[in-house]
Amino acid sequence: VVKIGIDTPSFFEICKGKSNDWNIVKLQEENKIKYPCVLKSIDDLVPPQLVWYKEALEEEVSTLLQNENSVMVEEYIRGIECTAVMINSDDNVKCIAVIPWNKSEEDRLKGFTIESIKESINENIIRKIKETAEKIIKHINVQGVSRIDMIVEGNKIQFLEINSLVFSGNLEGSQYTINNVRNGINLSKEIVSSAMNKFYRQNDGWSVNRNDEIIT
Repeated sequence: VVKIGIDTPSFFEICKGKSNDWNIVKLQEENKIKYPCVLKSIDDLVPPQLVWYKEALEEEVSTLLQNENSVMVEEYIRGIECTAVMINSDDNVKCIAVIPWNKSEEDRLKGFTIESIKESINENIIRKIKETAEKIIKHINVQGVSRIDMIVEGNKIQFLEINSLVFSGNLEGSQYTINNVRNGINLSKEIVSSAMNKFYRQNDGWSVNRNDEIIT
């Protein structure tokens, strides 16, 4: 996405089997990443964590590489976390909602002890988020329903990741789920409608609109 002008946090990858080759200090200097930084499991075996110093990062990286092939170290950006709910049906890409959602705080992710920014996102930024999200979906050609996580730092929007799983893993009442309901979004219905549209296009050329009406 960087190639199409989308901003992302700086990051580098550390691969298993090359533990003697990587030097965290050198990699951080080359990628301009300071502490604290975010450590992510590439295989998503564990949730992301915020690491505050070199010794802890080396220890956590070594532990993760025992069970997976690579990990990612990412620049930490303190901003307003949000997610864009996306639909791509028959190459018709649309962002149906932009939802502020502090996932790190809600899921009590390890190391994220910094107080979150609880400012609201103005309409101009929301419009830019939608435009950025639609540009990403079109470029990567993600089909169906997806979720794009971003972070807003001042007027700057940075792309974090795309998730094909649009539901929250928090079963105790996620703000993401609550805000979807408040916005009149039924994610289950969107997923089924998207799947049915794909089925009908591949078979009879029919489609299903968002009111569950079959049209030709």
